[in-house]
Amino acid sequence: METYQTQEAVIEEIKISGTRVACIGPAGEALIPYALILSDHGRVAGRTGMGALMGSKNLKAVAVKGSGSIPVHDPDQYNLMRSQVNRELRDDPISQVARELGTAGVGDYFDYLMVMPKRYYTQGKSTGELKISGVNIKNSINVGLSACHACVIACGRISDLGDGKKRKGAEFETLAGFGPNLLINDPIRITEFGEMCDRHGLDSISMSNVIGLAMLLYDLGLINANDTDGIEINWGDAAVVEELILKTVKREDFGRYLALGARDFARQFNAEERAIQVNGLEAAYHDPRGASGMGLVYATSPRGACHNQSDYYLVEVGQVYSSLGLTYQSPRGSVEKTTNVVRHQDWRTVFNSLVMCFFANVPPDNLVDLINTSVGLEISVDQMLKIGERGWNLKRVINNRLGLTSANDTLPKGFTKPYDDDDSDYVPDFPAMMQEYYRLRGWDEVSGIPGKEKLAELDLHWVEKDLEGLVKVIKS
Repeated sequence: METYQTQEAVIEEIKISGTRVACIGPAGEALIPYALILSDHGRVAGRTGMGALMGSKNLKAVAVKGSGSIPVHDPDQYNLMRSQVNRELRDDPISQVARELGTAGVGDYFDYLMVMPKRYYTQGKSTGELKISGVNIKNSINVGLSACHACVIACGRISDLGDGKKRKGAEFETLAGFGPNLLINDPIRITEFGEMCDRHGLDSISMSNVIGLAMLLYDLGLINANDTDGIEINWGDAAVVEELILKTVKREDFGRYLALGARDFARQFNAEERAIQVNGLEAAYHDPRGASGMGLVYATSPRGACHNQSDYYLVEVGQVYSSLGLTYQSPRGSVEKTTNVVRHQDWRTVFNSLVMCFFANVPPDNLVDLINTSVGLEISVDQMLKIGERGWNLKRVINNRLGLTSANDTLPKGFTKPYDDDDSDYVPDFPAMMQEYYRLRGWDEVSGIPGKEKLAELDLHWVEKDLEGLVKVIKS
């Protein structure tokens, strides 16, 4: 069954009201490495192939019904603070834009800054009207809002594509991935592709990335109709995109290559350098040639080219917290912003530990006050940053034990040369930024492993024994 069918079937089977279901679709059953887990109104754990993990265990779905209460240290004070923070969050300018226009509200500005790549990361500027903008979506296919539990922002969209049926509206990544990335400018078709991915259980970022790669390789003559089983894969062809999604889910014909993911698909045709990915994870649609800090984010993320370990692109456009030690830097800056990136990664590690949405623009001081009141601690913002740094470094040493070194901290070739249509010929000075990153992190430049002093500072000295041998092997 598809994911929505599965949720309905499980709820019908157990007959307990208020139940929520997390499940996989055919893509997870087929062990496609970018299969996702879906629940509720199209909410997904989309990246890194968690759906394939469930599929590998023959696990189709998990149903949950909560019934307990959550203990809070000082509930009266906490509820007062929570209500105040929610009121301020509701009135925050970022929240208001997200509510009015959804995540697509950044489309026009990201297009202007050349943060949103086109034509599989080779083109920076749009030609003509950009129909995937938040304003156009609102004025055309949007018919309602959708929110995660108790959220005052409600950035989710509900769309009607002209058939009278209400469905999940596409988010920015899906709109950019199946839109400008493939030179498609039809929000109806793009929304349909996003729904196809959700129903079959595919990560829309990875799926659109892989199809974009196929279009580029076909355009360059690196693959042809003999390789694609007769399919002509041309830019902007929506019918072909739909066909390729279905073939990927089934691992059928040319789809068996797309199902491998960008890196391994490109390897099949000796074109790995064309794949926009880091450590096997396809990049999101926030290009470091428009927002240079994202280069460090992608290269050093503990799970590949992921924008959910640090959404530094928001700092690039002005979401700067001075209490975190962040300062505003030009989106096309260089080494000077490395300190910002390090601190932002540590802060977002705190958010991920709290399972907190990045779009909730809660001031750091308020967030720490909420934590202290809820659990009875007296932690400062700086101490919370240190907790985030510890978490980031612990993820790093786990990856080091699994074989990751400084050689993995790199960017795809496509990010190291200018856009084809950028007269400025700008590219980030990534080598210099990476060198400064190692210095600030206290990581060895050759091995990429956190040094003894840094481990001791973070009370992670107990991992040294596992890492000593690795450092010697790598340096030899």
